[in-house]
Amino acid sequence: HEHLIIHTPKYYEFLKNTFNQKPLYFAAVDKENKIHLILPCIHIQHPIFGKKIISTGYIEYGGFAGKKEYVPFVIEYLKKIYSEKVSFIEIRQGIEQFDDILKANTTTTTPYKRFLLPLNSDSEIIWKGFQKHKRKAINKAESDGVVIKELNAENLSELYELYLRNMRSFGSPPYGKIFFENFLKFEMGKIFGAFIGNKLTSILIGYCYQKRIHIIIAVSDEKYLIHRPNDAVHWAFIKYGCENNYEIFDFGRTREGSGQHEYKEKFGAIMHPLNHYYLLFNNSKIPNLDPHDKKMLVATKVWKFLPLKVTEKLGHWLREGIGI
Repeated sequence: HEHLIIHTPKYYEFLKNTFNQKPLYFAAVDKENKIHLILPCIHIQHPIFGKKIISTGYIEYGGFAGKKEYVPFVIEYLKKIYSEKVSFIEIRQGIEQFDDILKANTTTTTPYKRFLLPLNSDSEIIWKGFQKHKRKAINKAESDGVVIKELNAENLSELYELYLRNMRSFGSPPYGKIFFENFLKFEMGKIFGAFIGNKLTSILIGYCYQKRIHIIIAVSDEKYLIHRPNDAVHWAFIKYGCENNYEIFDFGRTREGSGQHEYKEKFGAIMHPLNHYYLLFNNSKIPNLDPHDKKMLVATKVWKFLPLKVTEKLGHWLREGIGI
């Protein structure tokens, strides 16, 4: 059946070795022990962010793979087993064929959108679909001497320092270094870096599985943005996808109207919904991590002034509880 990287044993092992929260994979199984449907989840128990189940943790995509007629059985099972144990179960949009049945059985919100760029074996066709200013920025990067390289374990320290500094400037908790170590160890995808001289100025990280590239992390050194390394590294990853027969380049989630929304749109990508489906228990409300909320704004401002080592030690623990 059609499925995503989250449905694979490899992703399960990646979660188990990277986070302290418990990965759970539910399945609808018949009397002959044949599996007809699976739902990958992470069971989060956190002193700040509470108890919840998310399908699936630490990625925008969740949801089922298999035969959709078995979905109600899994939902009823989850209600029966976990209604007294967690505040809610969140099923993030995955394969679209399940959306209708999920909408009928859960509460739905759409706080985010996603941009998908259909790929073509001829990268020149993709290039012509970019907005003029985006092509100009990529050409500028090339003329300014920006060089793109695929990164590996040897680049890990430099990569992680750039990531840490960016996440602090965003006011957002970072993953621990173990996330990147295991990303490489379990060969989850690719990491491309943009260099100016010997200086790493931008990185782009994405899961690569079957026909889809799914970008999960994009950070850059603000001091070098005038040379457009961020645009150059995106173009390099897109070309890699074209040359290796991928069909979809997923830019990841974004809030409509944000700066990231405009940035991704200029690559000619098409906006799609990114639904979140909830089973709510114990009078809980749909969680809302709105960056414009007053509490979130205060937390973001405080985070920007913390020492880098503090953000490193606290960040992974906080991200575990948030589930993204």
